[in-house]
Amino acid sequence: MPNPIGRAGWEERLSKWGAAATYVGVVSVVGLMLVAILLRSPDTRSNFQATSAGYDRSPLAVFGRLDPYPPISHDRGSTGESVYFASGCAGCHGLRGEGGIAGPPVWTLSLKTMTGAIRDGAPAVMPAFGPDQISDAQIGQIVDFLKQQRAAAPNDPGRKPAKASQRAGTSEKAP
Repeated sequence: MPNPIGRAGWEERLSKWGAAATYVGVVSVVGLMLVAILLRSPDTRSNFQATSAGYDRSPLAVFGRLDPYPPISHDRGSTGESVYFASGCAGCHGLRGEGGIAGPPVWTLSLKTMTGAIRDGAPAVMPAFGPDQISDAQIGQIVDFLKQQRAAAPNDPGRKPAKASQRAGTSEKAP
């Protein structure tokens, strides 16, 4: 049956171009995704890093950077780690005290400074915790936990880079 509008064949031409454009689009997107994955920095390709149990093949390891810190222990007796999490410190100060959205880094604080900060709090920012909520011994455990986390951190922003002479084991002498 003839087309009464007079545009015979436009549907066929459109379907050919539509199929070609779809094919080119899909191939382009897949190609760009592969290029993005392959051109990532080598240290983000954590699926190629060996762990003690072999290669880590979890989706997080394959597609993103693994957490550079040691795993949090599952033994949560009366350790500083359990007190840190149970008291809600991690919500503001980060999982390992490195600082979070609302709270500053706390892994560099001394026992005295930490005790004062926990006992007094900060007006409208941090609640105060009395001795009936967190004991002095528990604050000491929190400080020990945070020191362990800082020691394990590969890229601690609080540490200053060593001078070349310090890395080489020599000392600089004044002229």
